[in-house]
Amino acid sequence: GLDEEFSGHVDNDRIEPLLDFGNAYLGIKHSLGSAAGVWLATGFMRRDGAHAASAEVLRALVLANAMVAPLKIVVGRERPDGSNTYSFPSGHSANAFAISTVLGRRYGRKVGLPLFVLAGFVPVARIHERHHFFSDVVAGEAVLGATAPGMATRWYPLADVQSDAEPLVLPVGGADE
Repeated sequence: GLDEEFSGHVDNDRIEPLLDFGNAYLGIKHSLGSAAGVWLATGFMRRDGAHAASAEVLRALVLANAMVAPLKIVVGRERPDGSNTYSFPSGHSANAFAISTVLGRRYGRKVGLPLFVLAGFVPVARIHERHHFFSDVVAGEAVLGATAPGMATRWYPLADVQSDAEPLVLPVGGADE
């Protein structure tokens, strides 16, 4: 199936730094820690727009990881590298797409499209390092990473959205979701 077809090492020196970044910094510790740090700093500096955006990113990350962690335990799928049984779904992919979805909705295509391109390297990075199968990263990115921001927004409506930003419409939902 697709898990076997999309597996293995990527030999491309140009994208290697992006893969390394995705593997190192989009796990739960770095993602939540960074979002919380930005939220605290922007609140302290009274940067209301950035504070609201970082709060929404933080909520989306908490919600995405609240869905990822139990699924990893319940499913118990062994990683391709055999290191443990927490392969499905990919938390790194969920985090990358949660951040991109929130910021794309808030700030439009000029911010959202580059972030989605960068987020697209995270699933590749996770497969590249044999931490995940293709189906793990698809579940992380498409299902959890893209739905958590919409759920977080329903609970806390968007605030301080730039009015001149053209919304980024996603296949799994829209800017009004």
